[in-house]
Amino acid sequence: SPGPLTSSSHLGAAPTCHLIRTPRQSLELGAMAKAITCRSTCAITLFTASALLAALFVYAAVTLVRFTPAYRPMTCTQLPNTLGGMEMTPQWINITGLARKHCENPNPYPVIVGNEKAGTVFAKTDSGLVPIGFGFVEPMTFPEGGEATGEEHLHIALSMSDPTAVALLGQPVLKVVTEVFATTSATITFLGVGVTSSQLRSKLCGFQVELATKKVGPTACVQMSPHGGDNMTELLSELEIPGARDNRTFTSKVRLTSEDQEKVSRLKNQAFGGILAASGLLAVALFVAGLVLAKPTCARRNAKDCREASAPAAEV
Repeated sequence: SPGPLTSSSHLGAAPTCHLIRTPRQSLELGAMAKAITCRSTCAITLFTASALLAALFVYAAVTLVRFTPAYRPMTCTQLPNTLGGMEMTPQWINITGLARKHCENPNPYPVIVGNEKAGTVFAKTDSGLVPIGFGFVEPMTFPEGGEATGEEHLHIALSMSDPTAVALLGQPVLKVVTEVFATTSATITFLGVGVTSSQLRSKLCGFQVELATKKVGPTACVQMSPHGGDNMTELLSELEIPGARDNRTFTSKVRLTSEDQEKVSRLKNQAFGGILAASGLLAVALFVAGLVLAKPTCARRNAKDCREASAPAAEV
């Protein structure tokens, strides 16, 4: 009968190994192969997750640069004011007006201007301010990197039974002073999560009207405290109302107060700082974990090959 068959060789040829494994050895090798496959799959998964988090880190860093500074002032150019028709009833004289500004938004996000509350419209006389109506700001969204026109509507109502109101219409020029209470808000959005900031803007504005020709001059404004408590006499002394035939073009900047600017910057930096720190640390941690799983896999695979090459063959 033939003896144990372990290998056969020919002159000048490399030896060829014929391995015969017992059922127990086959089970052990199968279990080892499954373990190696599992570790390899886990390592690939960790590397993939690390790459995705690294991409998130880069995207957040680029977005942070894009949103720095957090707010850039909008530049607004005043358009000619207009006065509507006069409607008369036995008791009232109603007049409407429209003030417009064309604004450019340099920010990479929309800026929304809305109306906080209606402001009082006054007629300025030698004896002081006489309430004659109300005004409000039409809500408007200024697109990111774009421009739009904002409007303020005025409604003037003069009582025919009020001698002061009737006397105002007899003047050649009517000086109109308005309170403006508007809100400016913006939202910085990143991956569906938004950081919103808003500010109340209060102004006292004035313009002149030639009643005979309905010629309306440009508007000038002074800032009021958003919390109230202003001295109206001091504000009026600061307010220089242009003439009805003043043809100058007025421009202004829609700015945030230093306090609000700091608040917006702090919120932005906190949000993006947290995202950068979390994504960066997790990306490094998952990459290291993947290396830990991958290196033993290669070592075990090489060791297994060496054992198979040097192990004696089973006899049959």
